[in-house]
Amino acid sequence: MGVFGNLMLLLIFSMDSHYRTTPCTFYFLIGSVHDMLLILIILGSRLVSVGFNIDLTQISVTWCKTRYFLFCAWAGILLTCQCLATLDQYLVTSKNARLRRLSTIKGAYRAVVVTLIIWWIHGIPWLIYQDISQISGECKYINMIFHRYVIFFAYRNISQTTTLSQQHTHHQMTIMVCCQIFPVILSGIFNGGWNIYTLATYEMVKSPDRLHKERLFQSAIALLAYLGSSARFYLFLVASSRFRQVTKQWICGSRSNHQVPSNVNVGVMAHD
Repeated sequence: MGVFGNLMLLLIFSMDSHYRTTPCTFYFLIGSVHDMLLILIILGSRLVSVGFNIDLTQISVTWCKTRYFLFCAWAGILLTCQCLATLDQYLVTSKNARLRRLSTIKGAYRAVVVTLIIWWIHGIPWLIYQDISQISGECKYINMIFHRYVIFFAYRNISQTTTLSQQHTHHQMTIMVCCQIFPVILSGIFNGGWNIYTLATYEMVKSPDRLHKERLFQSAIALLAYLGSSARFYLFLVASSRFRQVTKQWICGSRSNHQVPSNVNVGVMAHD
């Protein structure tokens, strides 16, 4: 469902002329690309690990480092694109004309380029400090300072939550943007708790039964995170009548000849 949903988002946002030229949906497009990569590669490798009991992160040092590097970069880009879409929705619904003019497609391009650079650089420490433990044989942080750094920012992400303002004329689009925040917060709480637990039990000698239970719990937390991002397409279907119409046209292969003016505000996509 997640692969199909993100594939539909990619097709609609990249090929529909109206969606392609609006900043908010451009952020959705970039986020969907990285969401697809997360599902196919990162989640795919975890499913192989759980289903066939073949954990490549415990076999290959290269994959142990690369997997977490890619996950950090792609997940960070996805989350940032969701934040940028939220910020853009605030700008286009502002009563201040100066703020509304800040929402431009060129500005969105620049913001995405900066986002890509920052998150790829931010992922480099995982290539350095992620390795296979000689004690447990698991792929984990080998540097306690870096481990505490990860936990600190996980806690900061949990404790700092932004409340969004809504305006009636863009009510549905605002709901679409806001609903993406709930899975992120929920996932952040569970991941933060898991990181705190792993730090507290880092030097403990654990029985095989306890290790199996921990892997099961860790897999459940990871699936919860993927479930939230995979549901975005279906959330958009529920919240936006225009998105449902465009999706129906793409599925049925009968796109309308009616062209939506390119200067129409993105909030119109959510207006019934």
